[in-house]
This record gives sequence, structure tokens and C-alpha cells, in this order.
Amino acid sequence: MNTEQLTHFIQDYIAGFLHYNLEQVAACYALPCCLSTPDKMLVVQTNAEFTDEFNAIFNQLAEARTQKITVLKASVDNIDDHTILMCIDWAFSDDNDQVFADFSAFYHLNKQLNAYKIISVSSHDLSQSKLLAQPLSLNNTVFIKN
Repeated sequence: MNTEQLTHFIQDYIAGFLHYNLEQVAACYALPCCLSTPDKMLVVQTNAEFTDEFNAIFNQLAEARTQKITVLKASVDNIDDHTILMCIDWAFSDDNDQVFADFSAFYHLNKQLNAYKIISVSSHDLSQSKLLAQPLSLNNTVFIKN
């Protein structure tokens, strides 16, 4: 497991969300992939389905006036030579520095052609967070929209 590569992966992922950059976020996912929240579970199989789902997410973030994303805690563990389990605790803040969403997300990443791709993400309440085998250096890192 290359933690430096994973750190850059997460930074690219966050930048895509902060700038509502569909192409940048899509580069982080494999298709098909699973997206699960407490409210719904989706299997996204096509680029069109991915575009629809993430445009809806970006619209929610824009309506909330997202200005800052904080990685509260991040850790990873190997499942096998090609699969990683990652847990990240997130806080999303608006332009008044008010947190409007905080949650824990569990990601399954598969290494494909020397690049990580998300194959599944499941979001939960922060109380469900877990510290996995190896912490990442992004703990308490704040990313601000510029």
C-alpha cells in the first residue's frame, strides 16, 4: 500500500468536490460502483448514471454554499494486494464556516493499472467511524475553495 499515492488520490477527490468537477471526481471511480447512504443504495453502472448522481450531489453542495471540506480522520487497511479499505470522517462547511454535513465514509478501492479507483462507498453517522490499521497524514486537514 502506497500511503503517499492514497493521500494524493484523496486530495484530487476533494478538489473535484470543492470545484464541482465531474471529470475529476469520475476519475476516482470504477464503473460499476456502489454508492450507499443511510437513505439509499445505488449501483452506478454507466457514465450517464454517474453524471446524474454526481450532478445532484454537486447541486446540493452548491445550494449549501460549500466553502470548506475538512478531513477529520483518515485511515486505511489492506484487504489484499489490489484492494484497500479506507475510512474517512468528513466535515463540510458553508461560507459562514458552519458545518452542514459531517459523516464517516467507508471506501473500497481497487488498484487498476497502478491507480486507485473507488468501487464502493458507504456513508454513515460519525459514531460509526473506525480507525483502521494505518492512519493517513490528512487527519485534521482543511481544504478551502478558492
